[in-house]
Amino acid sequence: MARESVTRISERWEMKDIRIESRPTKEGVELCLIGELLFADSREFMEKIPERVRDKGKVVIFNLEKLKFIDSSGLGAVLYASQACVMQKQEVHVTNACPNVLNSVRTIKKVGTFRLHEPSQP
Repeated sequence: MARESVTRISERWEMKDIRIESRPTKEGVELCLIGELLFADSREFMEKIPERVRDKGKVVIFNLEKLKFIDSSGLGAVLYASQACVMQKQEVHVTNACPNVLNSVRTIKKVGTFRLHEPSQP
């Protein structure tokens, strides 16, 4: 029987209202955002994300499955971080957003440099 491999968390860091867990993927890195991305953490998010994903592959995935809320400063931080990653020659994908976060992220998609993965319709 073949054993299924489980990708473990390779790095974890916390800010005031958000925790980020990093996992390697085949083509890069997945960042799982847990909690809320608010004004209080937006500056640190913008500064730390590009630095922490540099040289970790060509694809950066923001997995928003466990992100409960994002305010306008958090949206700006996502825009800034995604643009910084693109400048580092990395593709940015945003996945698994819950409905309220997804609606917020949709508002910035036209000016964003990330690919938004919409949930599939049944």
